[in-house]
Amino acid sequence: MKKLLPNKRGFTLVELLVVVSIIAVLSAIGLAIFGNTQKAARDARRRDDINSIAQAMEINYGKTTGGQYDPLAAAMFSSGTVPRDPISTSATPDSACPGVCQYCVRQGSGTQAGAVCTQAVTDIAAPNMPLGGASNPNWIVCANLEAPKVGDPTFYCRKNQQ
Repeated sequence: MKKLLPNKRGFTLVELLVVVSIIAVLSAIGLAIFGNTQKAARDARRRDDINSIAQAMEINYGKTTGGQYDPLAAAMFSSGTVPRDPISTSATPDSACPGVCQYCVRQGSGTQAGAVCTQAVTDIAAPNMPLGGASNPNWIVCANLEAPKVGDPTFYCRKNQQ
């Protein structure tokens, strides 16, 4: 009588399950890291955009208004448009990430130090915001951040320097 030898031409079910489990864990880790990297990149762009808006306002201080801020205009930017949030380019807060996807501005003599952008705050996409001029001597432009570092604020703001 011949003894049957085990078939060596395949993988056992346990071996296949182990491999699939390892692939699933590595995929989950990769997706988490990739997602946070994208959020950090969008936050870096938001900071750069807010800096650009603030710089445009400061550079144009008093050019046509005699010692006051000129209204923000698309012509102040080399792209020909006012910078917009990398996720939401609409003029109202985006429902995909409420309170996150907009640049906003506060203006006037009662301008507060940084705070989270809300629907009650004027959207930066509105025409000629901040308005500048005698009635709006102070302004602050802000962007909410998706992935701030631990201990950092959840928003980034720049205010007038004059």
